[in-house]
Amino acid sequence: MNPYSLLHLVAALAALVIGLLMLRLPKGNHRHRVLGWWYVGLMSIGLIAIITRMGSRPHPFMGYAVMILIVLSTAVGASRYRSRVPTWRAWHGALMSLTIMAAVIAVSSIVGGVIIGSGSGAPFYRMFNILIAVGTVAGLGVINTRRIIWGRANPERVARWWYSALVVGSSAALIAAQWGMAFP
Repeated sequence: MNPYSLLHLVAALAALVIGLLMLRLPKGNHRHRVLGWWYVGLMSIGLIAIITRMGSRPHPFMGYAVMILIVLSTAVGASRYRSRVPTWRAWHGALMSLTIMAAVIAVSSIVGGVIIGSGSGAPFYRMFNILIAVGTVAGLGVINTRRIIWGRANPERVARWWYSALVVGSSAALIAAQWGMAFP
């Protein structure tokens, strides 16, 4: 296995475990901040490793990894510049949840590839596109109903609409970019 692939796998899985744990913990306390920085660091390492590995041959998933890295940075920025972003808490929680959703979909694709006996090629990308669509709908269903993220204020409703559009748009773009690989 390529060292970058191994680094991507280990760092991303560790980040996913921390991210899923953080969904159950109280928000805003010291433990949340410490685990959050571990999550950001590990997720960044995993994403940079896969981007580096794929750097010589561009691939739609590389673009998605870059987007998730930007989303991760934006989520951190929302909390760091809270005085300038009135809906910072909603954006921080939603964008961090998006990075966890992306990691769950990626892990599901690996498991799905093992189940169907294909880690690449048309069968894999058809399965992966289905997982992206299902994961996006399920993820939005979970994330958009979390009271801890979305309050009842009108600005947060607008933020939720923009967030949902971002998630659906990025998932649709990844599916469209991979369509030629799923149906050659």
